[in-house]
Amino acid sequence: MKVVARVFEYEIFEPEIQREKEKLVRQNLCLSEVQLLQSALARVIDRYLLLHEAHHLKISVCDEEYESALLELFDIVDSVDNIEELLAIEGMAGAHIEALIRNKITIKKYLQSLCCQNPDIDDERVRAFYEEQKQYFYGEQEIRASHILIKGLGENSRLKAEEMRKQITTPEQFIAQSSSCSDCPSNAKCGDLGYFKRGTLLQEIEDVAFNLKVGEISRAFPTSYGYHILMVTDIRTAQAIPFEEIKESLKARLIHIEKEYCLARHVNKLRQQASEHIIVI
Repeated sequence: MKVVARVFEYEIFEPEIQREKEKLVRQNLCLSEVQLLQSALARVIDRYLLLHEAHHLKISVCDEEYESALLELFDIVDSVDNIEELLAIEGMAGAHIEALIRNKITIKKYLQSLCCQNPDIDDERVRAFYEEQKQYFYGEQEIRASHILIKGLGENSRLKAEEMRKQITTPEQFIAQSSSCSDCPSNAKCGDLGYFKRGTLLQEIEDVAFNLKVGEISRAFPTSYGYHILMVTDIRTAQAIPFEEIKESLKARLIHIEKEYCLARHVNKLRQQASEHIIVI
């Protein structure tokens, strides 16, 4: 196998770069072939820099940790066709499986030992982040609508729905018809579907509802349940999400960002210190 790089005592072979490139491809990153290969090589080099530092600090993996990780790995065997596919998914191959698993655990333990794993993010900083990025923290527009349903997709159902629509010219007439003629259980509450966001109801209903004004009544249109006539009764415009509702998720996001920055700074420092020991062939 072709050696493409060396990091201290570790040799990096072409198949490892290809496996890393395939991981990047699965992330749907908009990168050229050259960029994918460069990013894959950089990620593998960084991995071995971390591994070297972990070994330097005498971080080791006991048999129990290895066996536990191996069992977790093989828990997904049922979801793949064979063991070769499993090993390919995990970037492992044959006789190297134990070393690869142990290396993975070693790096994970080393990263857990870094101070950046538990950054201190107080509420004041979270609030400042919220205020700076407030334009992005908006809920979705919500529609409230009522409908009349005529069950069935046959010609009789279509004609019945279209004739009913011709007889409805005002919201009051719609409400009366929805109570007395609709085949949906919602007729007990004048066909009210309540408030809903996109992605909540049938696509056909949402496509009509989100293109109506308040008080506007749709044409008769089909879904898998039959023919519907829809009237929008209210529209809630997108509103800023209150800080207290998203404080914890924002804090978790900031912690994640801080960890990523810390790791990036740490890896850059390792690269500078080990520049003479990183050889790309």
